[in-house]
Amino acid sequence: MNTNSSFALERILEAYQEEEIQSGKYRYLAVYRAIKRCIDKKEIPENWLLPSSRVLAERLGLSRTTVNTAFELLQLEKLIYAKAGSGHRVCQTTEEQPKNPDSQMVDSFLFPGLSDLGQSVLNNVGILNRAPDVGIAFKPGLPPIDIFPINRWKNLLNSYWRHIRSSDLSYGQSAAAGHLKQQICDYLYISRSIRVHPE
Repeated sequence: MNTNSSFALERILEAYQEEEIQSGKYRYLAVYRAIKRCIDKKEIPENWLLPSSRVLAERLGLSRTTVNTAFELLQLEKLIYAKAGSGHRVCQTTEEQPKNPDSQMVDSFLFPGLSDLGQSVLNNVGILNRAPDVGIAFKPGLPPIDIFPINRWKNLLNSYWRHIRSSDLSYGQSAAAGHLKQQICDYLYISRSIRVHPE
């Protein structure tokens, strides 16, 4: 292993021990915060080669997916960059560079806040659901529910549930239901004059 990455690995392992306690079950956040802390404290210098995800995962006892997720978060914040075939390296930074706003997003589990439009929809959802049925057919994304036979639908559902058996709640036959196969046979005979057996 490269001496740069082995040095970085030792720093990350130390930082991970402390972050693991705070992050609880979110292991990728513990890895992310450990590496970020090492970069922020200049324990891992600029252009320094980080250990590979495979090596880091083995040493931390985690999956590579967990480590790769942490690497992706660090790339999102532009703290590290990846070069094909040469691993991940720490980005060059300048002291005057403003703090990346994405870091707040990462620390809050990657759930960005709602936009102004989204927040206004959320605030007025009660008003949206109280809209009258007049002109409902012209609302986009909705079928003409004002002409849907609701009472007939309820009667059919009630009839079905009144006569259902417990075996009907399980998986059906893999070759389809017997009465469906019989209907297909009848259809083929009437429409194509083909005689077949349900089996």
